[in-house]
Amino acid sequence: MRLPGLLIVTTLAYNVPSIVATSSASDLLIDIAGVSSALNTFYKNVAAFPSAGGSLSQAYAIHTGASNLATSINKATTDAKALPPGPLSYNDGLAVLKASQELQPVVAQSLGQTVAIQGALQSLLGVVNVQAYITQDLETTSASISDFGAVMVGIAPVSLVTIVPQALASSTPRLTEMIELGESVITCCAGNFIEDQYRPSARERQCFAKEFV
Repeated sequence: MRLPGLLIVTTLAYNVPSIVATSSASDLLIDIAGVSSALNTFYKNVAAFPSAGGSLSQAYAIHTGASNLATSINKATTDAKALPPGPLSYNDGLAVLKASQELQPVVAQSLGQTVAIQGALQSLLGVVNVQAYITQDLETTSASISDFGAVMVGIAPVSLVTIVPQALASSTPRLTEMIELGESVITCCAGNFIEDQYRPSARERQCFAKEFV
Protein backbone atom coordinates (compact mmCIF):
# COMPACT_ATOMS: atom_id res chain seq x y z
CA MET A 1 0.00 0.00 0.00
CA ARG A 2 1.38 3.42 -0.96
CA LEU A 3 1.26 6.02 1.79
CA PRO A 4 -0.30 9.41 0.87
CA GLY A 5 2.76 11.28 2.06
CA LEU A 6 5.04 9.16 -0.08
CA LEU A 7 2.78 9.76 -3.06
CA ILE A 8 2.98 13.52 -2.54
CA VAL A 9 6.77 13.48 -2.19
CA THR A 10 7.12 11.29 -5.27
CA THR A 11 4.83 13.57 -7.28
CA LEU A 12 6.80 16.63 -6.24
CA ALA A 13 10.07 14.93 -7.13
CA TYR A 14 8.84 14.33 -10.66
CA ASN A 15 7.19 17.73 -11.13
CA VAL A 16 9.84 20.07 -9.72
CA PRO A 17 12.06 21.19 -12.61
CA SER A 18 15.74 20.33 -12.31
CA ILE A 19 18.11 23.13 -11.50
CA VAL A 20 20.90 23.46 -14.04
CA ALA A 21 24.11 24.51 -12.38
CA THR A 22 25.97 27.36 -14.07
CA SER A 23 29.70 27.83 -14.16
CA SER A 24 31.71 30.85 -13.08
CA ALA A 25 34.67 32.81 -14.36
CA SER A 26 36.82 30.87 -11.88
CA ASP A 27 35.65 27.60 -13.42
CA LEU A 28 36.52 28.93 -16.85
CA LEU A 29 40.01 29.93 -15.73
CA ILE A 30 40.49 26.42 -14.33
CA ASP A 31 39.35 25.01 -17.67
CA ILE A 32 41.81 27.20 -19.55
CA ALA A 33 44.58 26.00 -17.22
CA GLY A 34 43.54 22.46 -18.18
CA VAL A 35 43.74 23.41 -21.85
CA SER A 36 47.23 24.80 -21.24
CA SER A 37 48.33 21.52 -19.63
CA ALA A 38 46.87 19.43 -22.47
CA LEU A 39 48.37 21.77 -25.04
CA ASN A 40 51.86 21.51 -23.55
CA THR A 41 51.59 17.71 -23.48
CA PHE A 42 50.49 17.68 -27.12
CA TYR A 43 53.39 19.94 -28.12
CA LYS A 44 55.91 17.79 -26.25
CA ASN A 45 54.59 14.68 -28.01
CA VAL A 46 54.83 16.34 -31.42
CA ALA A 47 58.30 17.74 -30.69
CA ALA A 48 59.49 14.30 -29.52
CA PHE A 49 58.60 12.70 -32.86
CA PRO A 50 61.82 12.45 -34.91
CA SER A 51 62.13 13.98 -38.37
CA ALA A 52 63.05 10.54 -39.68
CA GLY A 53 61.75 7.24 -38.41
CA GLY A 54 59.41 7.31 -35.46
CA SER A 55 57.27 4.59 -33.97
CA LEU A 56 53.57 3.86 -33.80
CA SER A 57 53.64 4.43 -30.05
CA GLN A 58 55.02 7.95 -30.62
CA ALA A 59 52.37 8.62 -33.26
CA TYR A 60 49.70 7.32 -30.92
CA ALA A 61 50.95 9.71 -28.22
CA ILE A 62 50.35 12.59 -30.64
CA HIS A 63 46.91 11.22 -31.49
CA THR A 64 45.98 10.84 -27.81
CA GLY A 65 47.39 14.24 -26.92
CA ALA A 66 45.41 15.94 -29.68
CA SER A 67 42.21 14.17 -28.63
CA ASN A 68 42.73 15.23 -25.01
CA LEU A 69 43.43 18.79 -26.14
CA ALA A 70 40.20 18.98 -28.12
CA THR A 71 38.30 17.56 -25.15
CA SER A 72 39.76 20.16 -22.79
CA ILE A 73 38.92 23.00 -25.20
CA ASN A 74 35.38 21.69 -25.59
CA LYS A 75 34.98 21.62 -21.80
CA ALA A 76 36.05 25.26 -21.59
CA THR A 77 33.57 26.11 -24.34
CA THR A 78 30.77 24.24 -22.56
CA ASP A 79 31.48 25.97 -19.25
CA ALA A 80 31.67 29.34 -20.98
CA LYS A 81 28.21 28.73 -22.41
CA ALA A 82 26.97 27.77 -18.92
CA LEU A 83 27.99 31.07 -17.35
CA PRO A 84 25.19 33.14 -15.81
CA PRO A 85 23.30 35.22 -18.38
CA GLY A 86 25.01 38.42 -19.38
CA PRO A 87 28.63 39.33 -20.02
CA LEU A 88 31.49 38.80 -17.61
CA SER A 89 32.65 41.63 -15.40
CA TYR A 90 35.52 43.69 -16.75
CA ASN A 91 38.08 42.12 -14.40
CA ASP A 92 36.87 38.56 -15.05
CA GLY A 93 36.73 39.18 -18.78
CA LEU A 94 40.25 40.57 -18.80
CA ALA A 95 41.58 37.60 -16.79
CA VAL A 96 39.93 35.07 -19.11
CA LEU A 97 41.12 36.90 -22.22
CA LYS A 98 44.70 37.08 -20.93
CA ALA A 99 44.71 33.37 -20.04
CA SER A 100 43.37 32.50 -23.49
CA GLN A 101 45.93 34.64 -25.29
CA GLU A 102 48.76 32.87 -23.47
CA LEU A 103 47.74 29.63 -25.21
CA GLN A 104 48.12 30.99 -28.72
CA PRO A 105 51.91 30.79 -29.22
CA VAL A 106 52.00 27.14 -28.11
CA VAL A 107 49.12 26.28 -30.45
CA ALA A 108 51.01 27.83 -33.37
CA GLN A 109 54.22 26.01 -32.43
CA SER A 110 52.37 22.71 -32.16
CA LEU A 111 50.72 23.04 -35.56
CA GLY A 112 53.97 24.23 -37.13
CA GLN A 113 55.85 21.25 -35.70
CA THR A 114 53.15 18.93 -37.01
CA VAL A 115 53.83 20.27 -40.51
CA ALA A 116 57.54 19.59 -40.01
CA ILE A 117 57.05 15.92 -39.15
CA GLN A 118 54.46 15.05 -41.78
CA GLY A 119 57.14 13.28 -43.86
CA ALA A 120 58.08 11.09 -40.93
CA LEU A 121 54.43 10.33 -40.27
CA GLN A 122 54.06 9.38 -43.92
CA SER A 123 56.71 6.70 -43.48
CA LEU A 124 54.35 4.87 -41.12
CA LEU A 125 51.70 4.52 -43.81
CA GLY A 126 52.98 1.07 -44.67
CA VAL A 127 51.86 -0.08 -41.23
CA VAL A 128 48.66 1.88 -40.76
CA ASN A 129 47.30 5.16 -42.10
CA VAL A 130 48.58 7.19 -39.15
CA GLN A 131 48.43 10.45 -41.09
CA ALA A 132 44.66 10.11 -41.43
CA TYR A 133 44.26 9.99 -37.67
CA ILE A 134 46.55 12.97 -37.09
CA THR A 135 44.73 14.93 -39.80
CA GLN A 136 41.38 14.14 -38.22
CA ASP A 137 42.78 15.29 -34.88
CA LEU A 138 43.83 18.61 -36.43
CA GLU A 139 40.40 19.08 -37.95
CA THR A 140 38.75 18.42 -34.59
CA THR A 141 41.15 20.68 -32.68
CA SER A 142 40.81 23.53 -35.19
CA ALA A 143 37.01 23.32 -34.93
CA SER A 144 37.25 23.35 -31.13
CA ILE A 145 39.50 26.43 -31.18
CA SER A 146 37.11 28.21 -33.53
CA ASP A 147 34.09 27.42 -31.33
CA PHE A 148 35.90 28.57 -28.20
CA GLY A 149 36.88 31.84 -29.87
CA ALA A 150 33.28 32.50 -30.89
CA VAL A 151 32.03 31.89 -27.35
CA MET A 152 34.73 34.17 -25.94
CA VAL A 153 33.41 37.03 -28.05
CA GLY A 154 29.89 36.29 -26.81
CA ILE A 155 30.75 36.51 -23.11
CA ALA A 156 32.97 39.57 -23.37
CA PRO A 157 31.98 42.48 -21.11
CA VAL A 158 30.64 45.54 -22.90
CA SER A 159 33.86 47.48 -22.30
CA LEU A 160 35.86 44.72 -24.03
CA VAL A 161 33.48 43.95 -26.88
CA THR A 162 35.71 45.71 -29.41
CA ILE A 163 38.93 44.45 -27.84
CA VAL A 164 38.16 40.74 -27.71
CA PRO A 165 37.63 40.21 -31.46
CA GLN A 166 40.80 42.19 -32.17
CA ALA A 167 42.75 40.22 -29.58
CA LEU A 168 41.48 36.91 -30.93
CA ALA A 169 42.00 37.87 -34.57
CA SER A 170 45.04 40.15 -34.42
CA SER A 171 47.29 39.01 -31.58
CA THR A 172 50.61 37.45 -32.55
CA PRO A 173 50.29 34.68 -33.60
CA ARG A 174 46.64 35.32 -34.52
CA LEU A 175 43.96 32.78 -33.76
CA THR A 176 42.83 32.96 -37.37
CA GLU A 177 46.36 32.17 -38.53
CA MET A 178 46.47 29.17 -36.24
CA ILE A 179 43.25 27.83 -37.70
CA GLU A 180 44.46 28.52 -41.25
CA LEU A 181 47.73 26.76 -40.43
CA GLY A 182 45.80 23.75 -39.22
CA GLU A 183 43.75 23.80 -42.41
CA SER A 184 46.93 24.03 -44.50
CA VAL A 185 48.20 20.86 -42.82
CA ILE A 186 44.91 19.17 -43.62
CA THR A 187 45.00 20.38 -47.23
CA CYS A 188 48.61 19.28 -47.66
CA CYS A 189 47.86 15.87 -46.25
CA ALA A 190 44.74 15.54 -48.37
CA GLY A 191 46.72 16.05 -51.54
CA ASN A 192 48.84 12.99 -50.94
CA PHE A 193 47.38 10.77 -48.28
CA ILE A 194 43.74 11.44 -47.52
CA GLU A 195 42.04 10.85 -50.85
CA ASP A 196 39.05 8.56 -50.52
CA GLN A 197 41.05 5.50 -51.50
CA TYR A 198 43.55 6.19 -48.72
CA ARG A 199 41.08 6.74 -45.93
CA PRO A 200 41.64 4.17 -43.17
CA SER A 201 39.49 1.12 -43.53
CA ALA A 202 37.54 -0.36 -40.63
CA ARG A 203 40.25 -3.02 -40.35
CA GLU A 204 43.00 -0.38 -40.17
CA ARG A 205 41.09 1.44 -37.43
CA GLN A 206 40.74 -1.81 -35.48
CA CYS A 207 44.44 -2.59 -35.86
CA PHE A 208 45.38 0.93 -34.77
CA ALA A 209 43.14 0.67 -31.72
CA LYS A 210 44.27 -2.84 -30.74
CA GLU A 211 47.91 -1.86 -31.06
CA PHE A 212 47.62 0.30 -27.97
CA VAL A 213 44.96 -1.44 -25.86
